[in-house]
Amino acid sequence: MRCTVEFVVDYLRHHSSVSCHISGRIIAEHFGISGSDVRKLINKSRQNGVPICSSRHGYYYSEDKEYIEKTVCSIRGRISAQENAIHGLSEWLS
Repeated sequence: MRCTVEFVVDYLRHHSSVSCHISGRIIAEHFGISGSDVRKLINKSRQNGVPICSSRHGYYYSEDKEYIEKTVCSIRGRISAQENAIHGLSEWLS
């Protein structure tokens, strides 16, 4: 069986919640895919507007704006950290 965005979204929609996060490892094992593939599928789902939230405990489906905003803030923080890394490496190259 080929794992698709729809399978992962359906799985999270029916098996996760704000109080029940599912780790990327569990999702990978469930679908027989790599952790990298899980992250790609989650990212693609989010790009398509699917409200998949995350915390340090895993992923979960939520339509609650508060939790979606927390996830957006977390993603922005990771982007900022990557931009700082790019800046540091670019400085070294100069």
